[in-house]
Amino acid sequence: MPPTARSRGGNARMRPVRLVVAVHHPEERTRLSAALTGPDRVVVGTTGNGPAAISLVRQLRPDVALVDCRLEGLDGLAAARQLLLDRCAAVVVMIQLHHLSRAYDLIELGAAGCLIKPCSPEQVGLAVLAAARRREEWLTLARRAETAERRLAERRHVERAKALLLEQENLSEEEAYRRLRQLSMRTRRTMGDVAHTLLLNASLRPSRGAENPLA
Repeated sequence: MPPTARSRGGNARMRPVRLVVAVHHPEERTRLSAALTGPDRVVVGTTGNGPAAISLVRQLRPDVALVDCRLEGLDGLAAARQLLLDRCAAVVVMIQLHHLSRAYDLIELGAAGCLIKPCSPEQVGLAVLAAARRREEWLTLARRAETAERRLAERRHVERAKALLLEQENLSEEEAYRRLRQLSMRTRRTMGDVAHTLLLNASLRPSRGAENPLA
């Protein structure tokens, strides 16, 4: 049986890895789906069709899409390329040896794994777990970057709003900061949100000074 996250002795995931299995041959698809199903993995969709694989991944948003090089309706590597552009899931591709040059292109696009057929369920299981971990780490970094950008934008709004209050209401920097903090507490909104609203109001009413819609 393929290894599980718990059998590796590391930190177990709090929820199962969700998979879409796109494999051309029905028997191979059934065999892999069964082998990849366990306490920490669940197959949420299967198909042997390229366009259907793209549709399933877009709809179900799994953690990992396992894509065979051979699919009906659309070449599996072309389907994998589209999934990588969509960034809906980590993508693991299964290829034949003569597909190596195209596989390198997929890796450049961000493919999380590439297996040369024939490959065992154990090899596929390891690749899936590695891909899920890589995606989890990427999502964590993306969330941290988004939070950092949001906080930076809020600080900029606060500094601009303070400057506006200093100029138009003749307040000291400390008084301007206190005014923003009081508005934040009164309206139960972040200081960044309050500052943004103040700046927006000032830009819409330039002739009326720093009139505050939250006061």
